Amino acid sequence: MLDLFGALNSIMVTASNRALRLSGADRAAHAPAEFEQEAFNLNAELATVVQLAAEAARTRKLETSLDEVKKVLQDQQRKRLDNQSPDR
Repeated sequence: MLDLFGALNSIMVTASNRALRLSGADRAAHAPAEFEQEAFNLNAELATVVQLAAEAARTRKLETSLDEVKKVLQDQQRKRLDNQSPDR
């Protein structure tokens, strides 16, 4: 999860720096191709963030499933031990 926030923060910082550079006082000096390239870069970075978020969601779901399986196994082991108890 921290990787997701770190990646998102990094993307936001670099995108902000690029936006400031392109929208500065000499905005007219930049070619339209630079703005198109920036839009392309932002779309690629957004795709990366979406992919990382999806991976984080899958990881959380898998962790939840794993915790459920662990609990079931522990319950089964406890029942087996109770059945082997010499008190019976």
